[in-house]
Order: sequence, then structure tokens, then C-alpha cells
Amino acid sequence: MKKIIGLPFTKEETTHGINKKSWNEIKNSNNEEIKVNLWDFGGQHIQHSLHQFFLTEKVVYILLLNPRNDTNAMYWLEQIDKLGKDSEILIVYNWKNAKDKESHTSKNFYELRKTYPKLREPFLLSCKEGENFDSFKKELIKTILSQKDLLVQYPLNWFDIKKELEKDVTVNKNYIAYNEYDTICKNNEYTNEANKKNLLKQLDKIGSIVFFDKPILNDLQVLNPDWITTGAYSIITSEITNDKKGHLNYKDLNAIFKEEKSLFANKEIKLQYKEKDFQFIIALMTEYDLCVENPFEKNEYLIPCAFEGEKPKQFDVYKENSKQYRFTFESAFEMLIMYRFMARNISKCIKDGYWQSGIVIKDPHSETYALVETNQYSKIINFWISGANIRELWEVLRSHIKDINSKYSLKYKEQVLYFSQRDSKTVFFIL
Repeated sequence: MKKIIGLPFTKEETTHGINKKSWNEIKNSNNEEIKVNLWDFGGQHIQHSLHQFFLTEKVVYILLLNPRNDTNAMYWLEQIDKLGKDSEILIVYNWKNAKDKESHTSKNFYELRKTYPKLREPFLLSCKEGENFDSFKKELIKTILSQKDLLVQYPLNWFDIKKELEKDVTVNKNYIAYNEYDTICKNNEYTNEANKKNLLKQLDKIGSIVFFDKPILNDLQVLNPDWITTGAYSIITSEITNDKKGHLNYKDLNAIFKEEKSLFANKEIKLQYKEKDFQFIIALMTEYDLCVENPFEKNEYLIPCAFEGEKPKQFDVYKENSKQYRFTFESAFEMLIMYRFMARNISKCIKDGYWQSGIVIKDPHSETYALVETNQYSKIINFWISGANIRELWEVLRSHIKDINSKYSLKYKEQVLYFSQRDSKTVFFIL
């Protein structure tokens, strides 16, 4: 990202969270400056549950891959396809040494293009050596200038509101309530409610602000993107969160935010998060099933994406005399769905009945249990349900999966396992 905005190459650590920078080099055919917001998303899997809320539609994505190992390319393309609809994708293979460059082959890329036929030819370049970087940057600028949103004519008061909002929602103020935004709109004679919401969504898409169209702490909020991303990713990637396997109390949160946090976009800018600030961030994460209050421990929060460990062997007992159901998805979103599913159902799980990729749930109205489990990149979530009210519990749990999936609009199959007397084997039937 530094190379794109004209800064010299430096060896950087892995991105933790989101690094955001502005790029003001581009001008259109009328010699008007085009401001571009660049967002660099960290690749660690624990961060992916948060990434989904900042990936937006109708933008330009640069997928940076290792020339010697691009096995995760399909995973990221699926993420972009579902969460960043109608976006342009530029694939870049960045070689760091001669062996990287020599070992590169486009064989896997052409397999990817069978699924995504609109993919352009990839770029093989070196940020370190500068080889082929200029041709890539030229194509990137051309792609940005071709975006249809740049041709849209907006009313003048739209820009007045944008300017005032960017002035009000800063790293010092962090966020404002929707009624404050409403006042800004009224002062600029912009009163249509649908248009006001659409404006926020457009500003969210271009990275000026962050807007979740859902009440947080009983009110809609307009957020500074640097403040919310730095705070949320600080919780997710903290050593404390890792050491405590996703179990955090207020003492832990105070420890996480004891020291000032460096802004991802500018390490020289420091952010101080007070207790009311991280309470707000936890409330936001809870509202979107990224975090949940621990039903077994007062004043403790659970973060499913930070859970660790394998399924305890004693839980296999819940597979005995059970009926097995399965969701099979078209794309590898099983972990994102599973984290949110666990957050919704943690209040019904048995004591310590959750781990990195699964949960054991007890029906609150009967002696009926469900062991729910997945494996990363499998595209499958399995359910083993046993007890008196198997069908009733299945209907509840499947409704949760369908509701969570409504955000992603994934195609899926629902199946149930039966034993075939004729073939003497178990088979799945589509429901």
C-alpha cells in the first residue's frame, strides 16, 4: 500500500487489523482530484470475522498473493464475491526473491478463472525491486477512473454534509448519534429520510465514515472508521484475548486499553480508549454476534472467533442414537457462520460445551441435545441431535443458520442422514 501512494519500499510486519491511507494522486479528464481511500486488510484468520463488516460493494479490490503458495485465493475471491458484489478485482503476485519469481505459475489462476471468468490477467511484480509495478499502478488508476460512481452527479449540499460529517466524526470525537447527523442534514436542507440513509451508506462505501444500519446502545451511530477499526481489532488480536482463549472480563478489557493505541493508518497518532469507549465497541460486537455475554460467568464476554482447542472426546456421546443433519454451502463461509451461530446459542449450551469449531446445545424445554460442528474450509456444518424433541430443536437451529446466511446469500443444501438397508451404508438425502 505504501508503494501505491509513492512511499519507498520498507519491510513491514504483517497487518493486524486494517491499515487505512488516503491517496490523492489521481485526476480525471477534467483535471479534478480524485480522493481514494485504501484499506489494507490483515490476513490472519482470527481477523476475518471482523473483515466482513468492512468489505463493501462496487469498489476495487487488490488481491495480493504469494507466487509460491496461492491456495487461499479461492477463499478470498468467495469473500469478495459475496460481501463485495459488483466490484473489480486485480490479482497481484508479489515476488520477494528470485525463487518466488521462478516458481510462479499461472496454472492455479486459470482454474480460478473457470469459476470467476471476469478475472483479468494477474500481475507478477515486485514491490521491493519495483519490477512491473508501474504497469500495475497504471492499470489500477485506469480501473479507478472507470468506476461508474465517479460519473454520478450529487447535489451540492451532499458535499457540504460530507465535509461537516468528516469534520465532526474524527479520531478525537470518534462517533456521533444519528440525531446529530440528522441536525447536520436539516441545516443543509437535506431532509428526505431515505436519501439521508443512502448518503451514509455511500460515505461508508468510500471509507469516509462507518455506518451500521442497526441501533447500538439504543441509537443509530455514525463512526470514525480509524477509531472503530483500531479498537475492535485491538480486542480481537490482543495477546490477552489469545491467552484467555476468547474469555474477557472488564479487568481484561481495561488491561487491553490501558496503553494508548497507535492508529493503524498512522503510528504517530495515538488513541486513548476510555471505559465507555470499549463498552460501546463490545456492544457493537455483541449486536452483530461477534461477542456474547458468558451465561456461566458474571461480567465476562466470550469471543467465538478466539476460541481454541479440539472437541473434547467425551462429547462424542451426543452422536450416539442421534439423527444427523447437514448444511452444505457453496462457499467457504462455514467458520464465519459458525462463530455467529455459537454467539446466538451460547446461552443454551452445556457447561464448557464449546470449542474452536463447535458447540453442544441443550433444548431448554426437554432432554434434547445437539452437537454442532464444522471444519475450516469444509463448507459444511454438521448437526447431531438426540433426545425427545429432535425435529423441534432442528427447526430452531436451522432457522438460526438461515437467518445468519441471509447476510451472505449463499446457496446451500440441507441434508439428513439415513441408513440405506438396500446398500448397507449411510447416505445423505436433501431435505
